[in-house]
Amino acid sequence: MPLDSPIHNLRGIPRFNPAETCSRTAVGFGRDINFDGLLLVWCWPSEGSSFAYKKDERANAWSTTHYVNFFRQLVPALQQGQVDFIAHSMGSHILLRLVMEVNSSPPFLARSVIFAAPDVDQSDFKAKETNVAGG
Repeated sequence: MPLDSPIHNLRGIPRFNPAETCSRTAVGFGRDINFDGLLLVWCWPSEGSSFAYKKDERANAWSTTHYVNFFRQLVPALQQGQVDFIAHSMGSHILLRLVMEVNSSPPFLARSVIFAAPDVDQSDFKAKETNVAGG
């Protein structure tokens, strides 16, 4: 499917898992919801263990800038489509930063932004809720 197709794009930012597991999970999720569009998954280098949380937290923070830059480069190819974002757990840090940075500079093509079991402090959401809500 071409990137300029007027179909929805689903962007997944999963929790810590090896990239192969993240990809399989995302494809399974897409099948479960009968998603008919381009499915993109962003993974960062993770230890894949809750015991390595601090190390994963640093890797996640490092990856965030790269994800935002990647999305900014991808936007021109998606001008005729909309994007659904889903982030789980630590992936919510990445998505929240993307929304904060990109929402203020149109076009932000988000049709929906979903934070599933976000690993983000409630006070961080409250401090940023105006931008996340689009205003």
